[in-house]
Amino acid sequence: MAAGGGIVVNALILALWGFFYAPCYLTAAAYLTDAAPGAVAFANTLAISYGNLGITVGTTVSGWVIAQYGIAAAPWAGAAFGLAALGAMGLRSWLSARRNANPVCAAP
Repeated sequence: MAAGGGIVVNALILALWGFFYAPCYLTAAAYLTDAAPGAVAFANTLAISYGNLGITVGTTVSGWVIAQYGIAAAPWAGAAFGLAALGAMGLRSWLSARRNANPVCAAP
């Protein structure tokens, strides 16, 4: 009874999490393979490796935050990771736009 409301509440929370997580995973996979169109298999391998790294770092940092500040601070740690992810996406978009605005010309 993690949510305190019984199995129905827990099942609803799990379904809600899955509803929001599934599109994020698919979007991230498309975003990553778009970044490396000539090396899709390599990009997918990196996605798995970085996914595992993200789980490790997220669990470690969130555990530290909970130990230092209590369970009420855990959502703030998640928000910080979310902002970091948005920042990384913004940086990639900016670099991509900059690269497309100044294409490198091949020698004849």
